Amino acid sequence: MAKIDFSRLYSLLGNLHSLVPFGLGSSRALPPYFVQIEVTHRCNVGCSVCYQKTKLSTNEEMTLEEIKHIVDQLPAWSILSLTGGEPFIREDFAAILEYGLNQKRCTILTNASLVTDSHIELMVRNKLLLMAVSIDGIGDTHDGIRKSAGLFDKAVETIKKVQEKKKTLNTMFPLIDIKTVIQNENLAQLNEILGLADSLSADFITFSLPKLMVNHYAAPYREDIRDIYGAVPSYPTFDDDELELLKRQIQIIREHSGKTAVRFYPSNMLDENTIEKFYRQKLSANNFQSCSAPWSRMSISPHGDAYPCLSYLVGNARRESLSRIWNGPRFREFRKCLERKKLSNFCLGCCNSVCNDIAAEK
Repeated sequence: MAKIDFSRLYSLLGNLHSLVPFGLGSSRALPPYFVQIEVTHRCNVGCSVCYQKTKLSTNEEMTLEEIKHIVDQLPAWSILSLTGGEPFIREDFAAILEYGLNQKRCTILTNASLVTDSHIELMVRNKLLLMAVSIDGIGDTHDGIRKSAGLFDKAVETIKKVQEKKKTLNTMFPLIDIKTVIQNENLAQLNEILGLADSLSADFITFSLPKLMVNHYAAPYREDIRDIYGAVPSYPTFDDDELELLKRQIQIIREHSGKTAVRFYPSNMLDENTIEKFYRQKLSANNFQSCSAPWSRMSISPHGDAYPCLSYLVGNARRESLSRIWNGPRFREFRKCLERKKLSNFCLGCCNSVCNDIAAEK
């Protein structure tokens, strides 16, 4: 029996969900298809590329009951993503996760360092949809990037335990997604990380370019949308040798024929020439497709602040209902601006963006 391409299915459903209101040019949207709740911005590691630099104290975070109230407002078809920070750093995260699993199809993103056997039992037995684990290098490279000794071994051990528990309970869930941010320190190891994903029988490996803008999925959340429009991309620095190395690695990844499905963000950029144009700043927003993400997804910070994708405050889930936020004046204004402007340079590097077929122009 052919293996289901869940990544393609997820993208297709998201596009279909936003098709009618986006296609008609409406600033209103159907109830959200994907909702991300950042349960904390606290973390037990110190990654240099992390975009969540604002650390809320424990007493500022939404409580378990407040998070439950948000989950209760989601439509039946919504996918709930629980992220951080490192979500497992919360002492009550098991309770949050259990409630989410009982109500919705859930995904999580974790560095896996705090995952216990009881967490694994909870996730597998309750059919967590997807577990994304950050692995940015092999061995000491990963530990060095994340400034935490032993983290690589713990992440690999956790994935192996999850896979074993899935076999025991005869289930394919959670799907395993290894997340890798491309950076100077791991350029030479991208093919090895891909090999690791194959050896762990991961369903996906997602390679991401570093975020170019401080206002992608990160506090502080701007109240004036002009603050976002005026932002300028900040490109990572790769010298000529590093860029050539990256291009060789991209070719290896593109030709991969293993069982693990490869995803690359921004989408449609898994091409050596496109990557070179991107890092030599020869691509603009005109080289990317128009985006319907704000018609299908929203994010909520640990403080309850709601935002679409860019860090533009559209409401607060502690004080307002999700339906009021979702089709409220600020969210609708954001959609109108995106529709009028199509994409702008403030969207460059966003994981929701899709590059046009630049490879054909080689």
